[in-house]
Amino acid sequence: RKRSIYLIFEGKLPKVKFYPVPSLTLFAHDGAGGYFAHAGKDLEGKIYFISEKLECYLVAKDFRSFVQMVIFEPEWKDSITGKTAENNETEEEKREFGLQMGFRPPVERLSEKIILAEDFRIFENMEKAKEKLSVI
Repeated sequence: RKRSIYLIFEGKLPKVKFYPVPSLTLFAHDGAGGYFAHAGKDLEGKIYFISEKLECYLVAKDFRSFVQMVIFEPEWKDSITGKTAENNETEEEKREFGLQMGFRPPVERLSEKIILAEDFRIFENMEKAKEKLSVI
């Protein structure tokens, strides 16, 4: 919650207003219309962020890197949203929080590796996806 990431639990799945192609599995939301997802059956693969503007970003190579980025770079979403996150934590407080969670600060800035995920397209719904992807 401190980082505005809320896990999605089975039985509490949200009704989303988008349709990703290919399929992604949602595991959290940011409380502002964005969702976190992964491709595949578990969290060992790449982690994606779907913005409220239906843009899909590759944010981390795996879940561990994602958590590390969220802990040590809480402003990671600034470049995607154009908004500045308010975070008053000192570097020492981030380090202490990370150590409590079993993480050390990354050697390089992980947020600098965030890219638009060109292998995924996000549509408003399934019908729009079928319409745009139909072969003529």
